Amino acid sequence: MDHKKFTLIITLKDRAEFTKRLCYYLSSINYPFQVLFADGSLEKGNEDFLEGEAKKLNFQYRYFRYPKDESLPLFYKKCADIISKVTTPYVMLADNDDFPIVTGQETAIKFLENNDDYVGCNGKISGLAISPDDSKPYGNHVMFLPYYCSTMDKPVLLNQDSALDRIKSFLTNFNSIYYSIFRTESLKKTLSSLEEKNFSDLGIHELFFSYSQLSQGKIQHIPEVTYIRQKGSSQAATSQKSWIDRLFYTDWLVDLNKALKDISISISKNEKLNEQQVQEKLYKDFVEKQKTRFIPNTFYILHNWKLFFNCDNLKILFSYKFFRLLPSFVSTITYYFLKNRCPKKELSAVVSTVLGENNA
Repeated sequence: MDHKKFTLIITLKDRAEFTKRLCYYLSSINYPFQVLFADGSLEKGNEDFLEGEAKKLNFQYRYFRYPKDESLPLFYKKCADIISKVTTPYVMLADNDDFPIVTGQETAIKFLENNDDYVGCNGKISGLAISPDDSKPYGNHVMFLPYYCSTMDKPVLLNQDSALDRIKSFLTNFNSIYYSIFRTESLKKTLSSLEEKNFSDLGIHELFFSYSQLSQGKIQHIPEVTYIRQKGSSQAATSQKSWIDRLFYTDWLVDLNKALKDISISISKNEKLNEQQVQEKLYKDFVEKQKTRFIPNTFYILHNWKLFFNCDNLKILFSYKFFRLLPSFVSTITYYFLKNRCPKKELSAVVSTVLGENNA
C-alpha cells in the first residue's frame, strides 16, 4: 500500500505523558503514515517533547502549535486549520491516549479506494483498561476489551442510499463514527462548518459532526480493529456538562435547531427533497432517541431490560470485577481474546508501551 495516501491527526491539550506514550508506541511499530499534531495545550509539556526528544523517534510527524484551547471556538478553529494542512486523500482524527492499528487502517483505506460512494470506513474500536488507575498512561497490567463500549462495536448499517435513513440508523444504534477513516474533502467540509457554526455545546458539536458526514455519503463498518481506546481517560467525557447545566448555561436548543437546519439544507439540496419536511424528520428522530436515553432510571431499566442479559455486556462487567481481583490472570486471558482480531506485533507493542517497556 502507498502509505502517502493517509494522514492521522492528533489534537492535543496537555496530558504530555499520554503524548509521549503514543509516540513511543508509534515508533515501536514503525508507524508508516504521516501524523499531524495540533497542539492547543495550556502548558508546554507537549511542545517541549515534540520539538525535542520525539524527533529521534522512528515515525514521521509534523507539529503545529496553536493558541491555547481555552474555549470551544479556539478548538473549532484549530481543527479547521489543521485539516487544511492535510494533502492526502484519506484522514482520521485520533486522541493521544489511544492506539491506532495499522493493518485495520490499511483495510479501511483499501475499501474506500474501491468504493467511491462511501465517505468513510469505520473499523472495530476495541478498548483497554489499565491497573492500578485507568486515568493514567502507564500501569502494571493491561486488560483488553472486545470493544470500547457497547455502542461502538455493533455492525451498524450506515450504507443506505438515503441520508435520512443513514442518520436514522445511526441514532437507533448510536454507533460512534468520529474515529472512522474519512475522505479528506468530506472532513474538511465538516470541520469548516463546525468552525462557522461555533456551537456552544460540545454534545451538539459531536452530533453535527456525525450528521454532516452521514449526509455526505455512506459509511462502512468493517470487522478489523482500526483503533484501541483507553477507558477512563477521555477528556471529552470529563468535560461534558450535565443536561441541566447544558439547558441553562449553553445555547443548547439554539445549537440543535441551527445544526438540524444546516443538515436539512444539505440533504434537501442533494436529494431534491422538501427542506422543511427533512428538518421535521431529523428533529422527530432526534427526540425519539432522547426519550430512550434520558427517561428516569426505573423506566430506562424496563425499556432496556435486554441489555442486562446481553452476553457481551455481561462478559465486560465480570471482566472488570475480576481484573481488580486477579489483574495478571485477566490480562493474559483478554490478550489472547483480542489476538485473534488484532495483529500480534501491534497488540504486543500496545502492552509493552502501557507497561513502560517501550518508553526508553
